[in-house]
Amino acid sequence: MNKLTHITTSKKILGGVPVIKGTRVPVSTLADFILHGKTRQIYKEFPGVTKAQIDDVKRFMIQRAS
Repeated sequence: MNKLTHITTSKKILGGVPVIKGTRVPVSTLADFILHGKTRQIYKEFPGVTKAQIDDVKRFMIQRAS
């Protein structure tokens, strides 16, 4: 299983909801964009998010679906 270096959880940040490390952006929010075919819109809505972070969100989604 690949380590998701850009995703973290902490009870102190959004009650333990998985987020992009160093932010308060929930992984579920980015996953919704991806599931609806709006990956490019992520960069407009969250300009600090990188391709590597989005790739980790995709891996996270795959791991959760397995």
